[in-house]
Amino acid sequence: MNPAITLSLGAALALATAACTPASPPADTAREAEAPAAAQAADAAAPSQRDEHGKDQAREPDAPARDADEHGHDDAHAGDAAAALLQLDEGKPWPTDAALVEGMQRIRDAVAAAQGAAPLDAVAATALAQTVEDQVAFLIANCRLEPAADATLHVLIARLLGAANALRADPASPDGLPAMQETLDLYPRYFAHPGWLVSGAG
Repeated sequence: MNPAITLSLGAALALATAACTPASPPADTAREAEAPAAAQAADAAAPSQRDEHGKDQAREPDAPARDADEHGHDDAHAGDAAAALLQLDEGKPWPTDAALVEGMQRIRDAVAAAQGAAPLDAVAATALAQTVEDQVAFLIANCRLEPAADATLHVLIARLLGAANALRADPASPDGLPAMQETLDLYPRYFAHPGWLVSGAG
């Protein structure tokens, strides 16, 4: 091969290789390019924080316990709001209608039978819960009370339904059968149910 052609081919290959291989940046330029990336990686690895100015802040170790305590306060406030709806008729129990007397008497009889059979098993607990739910539905469909009396009744039947739910979940729950009895003891303080004495009166 002609030496001139060989030399030309070698020069072309050298130029092609130089064109396809990116030149290495100066050391200072490379360090400047790496610095922002390193800072971003450090920010991503750091725990999230938020200070008083709105910046991210790490979640305190006792945050779950504090959240649960705040939730408990919310539940207490909700209970207080419901209790505030319990009203008397100018200092006296509200008059009842036939549907209210019938439904509440059925609930009272079912709870009394369950108290005599306690401790309840799952079958008996479910049966009592169903009876309470059925009678509450009967009351809602048939009672005709004044608005304030109706609001008071709804506080009581909401407690009965909550106790029924607790009873289904756990027949031995203190929020089940005992809570039902507490609600039934409270009922005659607000409604003049014939023959239903106020528990602990006198």
